[in-house]
Amino acid sequence: MYQLIRPHEFFSSAWLKSDKELRAPNLTAVIRRYNMVSSWVIATILSYEEARARMLALCRFISIAWNCLSVRNFNGAFEIVTGLY
Repeated sequence: MYQLIRPHEFFSSAWLKSDKELRAPNLTAVIRRYNMVSSWVIATILSYEEARARMLALCRFISIAWNCLSVRNFNGAFEIVTGLY
């Protein structure tokens, strides 16, 4: 996914423009996925009604984020941490 991003997609903040899908399609895809994973983390934790179940889900996501860091998957770790924040 990251290999598809071209340098011109960063120029003039192309991902912030109204025609961002045309100017920076790969960069906006990465941003969309980042937001999707962060939202999924939030939704998963809040889907549990009991506090203990939420706590276990929270601990699981923290563990997954640490594992992402250990294999140098910084984006994956920050997607999760953003959802936890």
